[in-house]
Amino acid sequence: MTNKKKDSIEELYDEKYEEPEPEDFLEEEAESPKKRKKKKGKRAGVRIAAIGIAMLLVFQSSYLLFDGFRLDSLRLLQESNTIFQNEEVESWKDSIVTVQGQADGQEKRGTGFALQEDGYLLTNQHVVEGVDQIGVYSEDGEWREASLIAADPEKDLALLQIEEGSIPGLSIKESAAGGGEEIYVIGNPLRLTWIASRGEIITPGSGPEERMIISASVFNGSSGSPVLNETGDVEGIVFARGTEESGEAVGIAVEAETINEFLEENGL
Repeated sequence: MTNKKKDSIEELYDEKYEEPEPEDFLEEEAESPKKRKKKKGKRAGVRIAAIGIAMLLVFQSSYLLFDGFRLDSLRLLQESNTIFQNEEVESWKDSIVTVQGQADGQEKRGTGFALQEDGYLLTNQHVVEGVDQIGVYSEDGEWREASLIAADPEKDLALLQIEEGSIPGLSIKESAAGGGEEIYVIGNPLRLTWIASRGEIITPGSGPEERMIISASVFNGSSGSPVLNETGDVEGIVFARGTEESGEAVGIAVEAETINEFLEENGL
């Protein structure tokens, strides 16, 4: 029994450590470059696949971003075309301008509108902040240089003046707006120009501490757009976009009372 066990151990030992033939080394040396090449090929394939997946993810993200932008633009265009079938509302476009300039090497672009006082325009302070040369484009395609007359960062209002030509002006409403009142916003959202959206006043607002909240669609470029009632009077001026607790996007505006106060402070 002991000899058998000993023999089996010796057999295992001999089998495990059997001396290799010289030809075995030659085979290994001949095969190893092929194996290394295969391994390198596999690693290269994995890297290529990883790069491909990464590029696909970037493409998909960019496509989704572009697709969302495109859908918003199409929806705005459709809504605007419907609204401008009303000739009175369409005539208000003549008072709206695109405000544009350069600040720190970056283009800044927003909306503004002409006041009843000849040559004066109103926009947001943040639209023209840091801009060296302010240009305004009217609906008739004319470009004019504008001067910054006054600005109030707290109210986010800026008064501009053009020296050449005239643009039909809008009237600022004297009394406070009412909740639920139907309104229009005309501006230049999403690189589009002279686009109208419709909504209502959710919260009338009462100064810098409580801004006007509206349900009309606003986007980048809408800053400086007038909030107009059904008779074409300015109820407010859009300066930001927000989100309600329900998740609904809303526009935020400076209400007419604050606008009138700002104009009075600057002699208008």
